Amino acid sequence: MPQLETISSFALQGLSCRTSNAAEMDRQNPERGRIAPLWQAFAAAGLHGDVHGAYFDYADRHHGEYSVLAGVKASSGQGTAATSASSVQVPGGLYLVFEAQGPLPETLIRAWGEVWAYFEQAEAPQRAYGVDFERYLGPSHAQICIGLAA
Repeated sequence: MPQLETISSFALQGLSCRTSNAAEMDRQNPERGRIAPLWQAFAAAGLHGDVHGAYFDYADRHHGEYSVLAGVKASSGQGTAATSASSVQVPGGLYLVFEAQGPLPETLIRAWGEVWAYFEQAEAPQRAYGVDFERYLGPSHAQICIGLAA
């Protein structure tokens, strides 16, 4: 079961792309997926710190295109190692936090399926579709944080 958490606003900086779940799950044309190459580019960019993945600028909730950022928490005055770095401000508020423990990225992909199923339930709270994010806590532990509507 996800846990409710109040999270303060913070900034992320890193590399970003635009994609959709349809592109990411296209088994006949896997090259359409942009998230795996984004994380590979992030690993090669030399950004270090508190690693997060952010999902934002949703065109049609989780059915249409959205932006993804692979990055680190930005601290005041911190520069980036990558000249093509992007940034996003994660708004403070209530988030439902889903655990993903096990081999990554498989466990994380499975956890996102659990997120979608959870929010399809009639009694589920309403998603904000602002900025949702993943927190990476270790090599086999991540949390998916889903913003809730006020």
